[in-house]
Amino acid sequence: MNQETGKKLLDKNGKEITSKKEFTAESKNGSIDIEFTFDSSLLAGKTTVVFEDLYNENVRVAFHTDIKDEGQTVHYPEIHTTATDKATKTHTAAPDSKTIITDKVDYKNLVIGNTYEVRGVLMDKSTGKALLDKEKKEITATKKFTAEKPDGTVELEFTFDSTLLKGKSVVVFEDLYNENVRVAFHTDIRDEGQTVNFPEIHTTATDKATKSHTGVVDEKTTITDKVAYSNLTIGEKYKLSGVLMNQETGKKLLDKDGKEITSEKEFTAESKDGSIDIEFTFDSSLLAGKTTVVFEDLYNEKIRVASHADIKDEEQSVHFPDIHTTATIDSAKSITEKGSVILKDVVDYKNLIAGKTYEVKGVLMNQETGEKFLDKDGNEITGSASFTAQKADGSVDVTFTFDSSLLAGNTIVVFENLYENNVKVIGHADINDVNQTVEIVKTGDTSNAYIYALIALISLAVMVSLVMIKKSRNHN
Repeated sequence: MNQETGKKLLDKNGKEITSKKEFTAESKNGSIDIEFTFDSSLLAGKTTVVFEDLYNENVRVAFHTDIKDEGQTVHYPEIHTTATDKATKTHTAAPDSKTIITDKVDYKNLVIGNTYEVRGVLMDKSTGKALLDKEKKEITATKKFTAEKPDGTVELEFTFDSTLLKGKSVVVFEDLYNENVRVAFHTDIRDEGQTVNFPEIHTTATDKATKSHTGVVDEKTTITDKVAYSNLTIGEKYKLSGVLMNQETGKKLLDKDGKEITSEKEFTAESKDGSIDIEFTFDSSLLAGKTTVVFEDLYNEKIRVASHADIKDEEQSVHFPDIHTTATIDSAKSITEKGSVILKDVVDYKNLIAGKTYEVKGVLMNQETGEKFLDKDGNEITGSASFTAQKADGSVDVTFTFDSSLLAGNTIVVFENLYENNVKVIGHADINDVNQTVEIVKTGDTSNAYIYALIALISLAVMVSLVMIKKSRNHN
């Protein structure tokens, strides 16, 4: 009988569960056993009561049919478990050398006064097998208790090293024993309530303008860090917190006010795996030639549960180039006008990304006016060179062909800009930089020569006078 409904219990085929036994009385008083064999897998948490009738010559002569009689009753326990990380109090845990999972076991329909034991084991969700520690042993926990009432809870703790569990999930399997006989279990490898997830994150940092690992040197630069996460718990809230690092020193990068350059974003996981962008906007004008690395931490309930902090990881890095130029005509810094000439500007670059294609674009400037020189057709005098960087540091030549007579009597300064993906990443434009400068002297400009000749004549006259005076003294 089903104690809850008071109706006859039916098996999975809808039939009553019955048993009978015939016997011949050998004494006035005695006992006899009768067995019921059936599938009780659907009876977890339910109670069945055995009704018995005694027949003689097909006439019922006695019965015992009390639905509330404990002596006639068999209780089928039920357990459900909820596993959480002890630190976060959620289903998300941080890989660590010491992790504690608390499993709360809710039990139902126990017999008051009976002693029970809960035995648990951690399972690897990906393999469906028991999780093993570094000594190849199963990670288990047990707890004995005496039921004070039919329904209640008991907690077990599993302490273990989870440092190798990034991106994995652990499921807690629990068995309930009475007198060393398993009477209930909760062993569903897909049950999220029994599961604790260990997240993992990987990041890819790029300059927002170039869409690559080459950064723009400017007063306002934005780095976009794409954080790919795996094995989060759907519905739980997380926070990403990032900071920019100086790859050379391994220390946090500071802005002009001496503050760390940070960014953070909160989100609720809509799926176990996904990605989210986090942006860092800052002044990078002092970072020419340097590399920054983005470090990211993932938090759940203020507990850091994952991080990506590899100072040598290229995917987390953004390189800020630097350039310096040296301009000459025929290897000289000053020439006399002579028609068409070729100015060569050697652009020394630093901190590029090997294998990437870049372009240097230059223009000739008038040092005196600060304006661009124009050719006879009114066009700017420019030069450019595209190249693929073979290594981080190197040089490339940019040439400018023009009629020197148009620029005679002037000082030329070469301004250069470096581009990647048609985005200017750095420029070298110092109007007073001697290395960027070449002088074009006019033909026939003898003003300096007259001065030098006058000085020479005066010197000669002084020398002649001194010689005459000396001779006169010797004669006397």
